[in-house]
Amino acid sequence: MKLKFWKLTGAGNDFIGLLNRDGALPESEIPSIVQRLCHRRFGVGADGVLIIEQPEAGSSADFRMRYFNADGSEAATCGNGARCIARLAHYLNVAPKDMSFDTMAGLYHAVVTPQAVTIDMPPVGLPQSGIKLSTPEFNDNVDFMDVGVPHVVVFVSELDKLDVLTLGRSLRYHPQFHPNGTNVNFVMPVDEHTLQVRTYERGIEDETLACGTGSLASAICSVVRKIATPPLTVITRSGVKLEFNFVIRENKVDSITMSGQAEIVF
Repeated sequence: MKLKFWKLTGAGNDFIGLLNRDGALPESEIPSIVQRLCHRRFGVGADGVLIIEQPEAGSSADFRMRYFNADGSEAATCGNGARCIARLAHYLNVAPKDMSFDTMAGLYHAVVTPQAVTIDMPPVGLPQSGIKLSTPEFNDNVDFMDVGVPHVVVFVSELDKLDVLTLGRSLRYHPQFHPNGTNVNFVMPVDEHTLQVRTYERGIEDETLACGTGSLASAICSVVRKIATPPLTVITRSGVKLEFNFVIRENKVDSITMSGQAEIVF
């Protein structure tokens, strides 16, 4: 099979984009195709694959987004991926610059400009705070929340020398989060409106240069803990900044927006 593809990056989180509106990709073969494409030595190389498909039946959306991690597993959503697929859909004339698209986590709205892509995300529940976890590598309290995909948030006082791979892996597979596991974010507050975040992503099984949903979870947890106040800037591992805003109302977080770089590399 010959595939036409585009390579995209959102704050250093890199993706392969595929157009599948005609349903030509064999469904049963998508996980193995994704694994081959994402391999950084024998493939194109990416954190994951974004697929543009026809919208759900009866949906008013411009298209349907599907996201697969590098290991071939399908995830409900991806924040940076959502911004990148919006950029690609507009570039390919699949959607106007002001668009909506279906995801497994709900309907997303996006606005594409030359400088950035901003997405509006569906409301999410509040985090669970102060969960005590213990592993041979870690013994402390964490926060946990689901923003379409699960995230643990760990607040730290130092990031540069942190062993994200070892600590992230130990928490990603912790029995508390079986059977599906979790992503893990290490967060260092800079000031009232700024955080630095490093993320270990499940399905990629490594630290990535950025994680949109992880940055969102980190921002929400920091506000719930009264460490920070929205709007918030998150400095990712790549150094690229993501901008977040949201409102916390009783038992949910809504009016969520995320904005930042999303580019077609080639």
